[in-house]
Amino acid sequence: MAPANKNAKLPADVLSRDEVDRLYAAINGDSTLALRNRAMLATMYRAALRAGEVVALRPGDVDLKTGRLHVRRGKGGKPRTVYLDKGAVGVLKLWVERRRGFGFDDRRTPLFCTLKGTELATPYLRRWLPKLAAGAGIAKRVHPHIFRHSRAAELHEQGATVKEVQLALGHSNLATTGIYLDHIAPHKLRETMQTKGWRPPRAKAA
Repeated sequence: MAPANKNAKLPADVLSRDEVDRLYAAINGDSTLALRNRAMLATMYRAALRAGEVVALRPGDVDLKTGRLHVRRGKGGKPRTVYLDKGAVGVLKLWVERRRGFGFDDRRTPLFCTLKGTELATPYLRRWLPKLAAGAGIAKRVHPHIFRHSRAAELHEQGATVKEVQLALGHSNLATTGIYLDHIAPHKLRETMQTKGWRPPRAKAA
């Protein structure tokens, strides 16, 4: 007989802030590719972007002064606006400054392009991230979507409402966001229940 929970979904993996920092630090050097990949990782994580959304960005989609980021190709063709914090904007600026030296047409050339100015394919991200994780000593399966899981969990833990998380992720239905958070919440429940341990009082001698 098959187990009752055979088709049950396991909670989605999330990365801790320390693990994200280790991934970022594993992109060594000051080469053009290093600057691009650090900026791409920071943008994908802090803006909770899907793989297809990050590779589709154009320079005009990001306002570096305000941190405003316009996602043109959201799921189902639905656009949305999200925001980068100062840390992510600072990383992105370094890449934008380096990118300008290539003389790309900003309207046609993707923000995170190849050195030839062509659009990155999403399989590149799926191949690159596991290699980066191995170099950072992270055993979890690191893939583009894990940054959405991680950012959603982080936002919720910081007090964001489900509605705010919905807007950040670009979910059409609030119920989808609720289910999404339900899948990533168990690790937080363990932390919450075990942070302050209970010490049983010493039993009196009989």
